[in-house]
This record gives sequence, C-alpha cells and structure tokens, in this order.
Amino acid sequence: MTLTEEQKKTYIEGGGVRCPFCGSSDIEGKSVEIDAGQATQEIGCQTCDHEWTDRYVLADVIPAERAAQRLLALGVTPCEHDVPKPTQQGDESMLPQCPKCDQPARGTLETLSGVALIAETSEGKPIYTGETEVCWDEQKTVVNGHGHTFFVCSCGHTWPDPTVKEVG
Repeated sequence: MTLTEEQKKTYIEGGGVRCPFCGSSDIEGKSVEIDAGQATQEIGCQTCDHEWTDRYVLADVIPAERAAQRLLALGVTPCEHDVPKPTQQGDESMLPQCPKCDQPARGTLETLSGVALIAETSEGKPIYTGETEVCWDEQKTVVNGHGHTFFVCSCGHTWPDPTVKEVG
C-alpha cells in the first residue's frame, strides 16, 4: 500500500508519532541507521501491521565545544561534589586540565541517542512525559578531526586534549 502526499504531510507535521495509514499511536521503531548526511528507521504499526521507513536528513552542525553549553541549557548541571578526585602523582593531577578554568577533567564528552517518551493530551496533542529511554549501546566519545578526545570540567567547559587520542 502506498501513502498519499496528504498522509505523508499529516504524518510529518504530526512529528511521526502516529501511523500514517490508520492513525494509531501504537507504533514501534527499530534502530536508526546513519549514513552520509541522512538516517533511516524502519517503523511498524502494532494496530494495522503496516510498515514504513522514516528518513531523517542532516539539518544542522553544532560544534562540540558548544555541547556542554547545550547540556547546561537543558538543565544538566554538573555538581561540584560529583567531580571525581584526580589521581595524584606527587602534587600534579594526572587528569587533563581545563584551559579556561584550570579545573581537572570531570569526564569525556559523549554522544548518544534516546527516545523522549510522550503521551497524548486530552486535546489529542503529544506532550513530553519527562522521561527519556537512553540507547546506551550507541554511546560514543566525542573526538575532533585529529582523533583528540573532548573533555568536560566541573564548570561545563569542553576542550580537546591533544595528548589523549581515541583508541580503536
């Protein structure tokens, strides 16, 4: 069965949360396949058994240096007491130091994907439930074009450290 242009438009404008064939919200997606500026995901409706493929297109590029700022804007604020104590050798930290504030690295900057869970309002509109299912198997350390790992300090600054390269 093919989709009409109107069905496609309704599905896309609705955020892809309802089956474009029957309108059911009982749809499930498989893993996302990423390739050269686009991604695809096979989707299936549990109500009418139709299947289709969503296609996502690269729309923006955000420098990795801004990733920590984005996390802070989302309310992910590092706590000072959560910062691990640096491994000491003499008086010098063995952890990379932030070039902006001289704090030791709290960790590496990571990317991963997740599914922000939604529910339906009484008006039939989708609303975020406040939960996200994280796809931990897709977690990757952020590196620059030279393979240098990005670190994050307790202040939220990010920087690539030329002494630490991705292994693998």
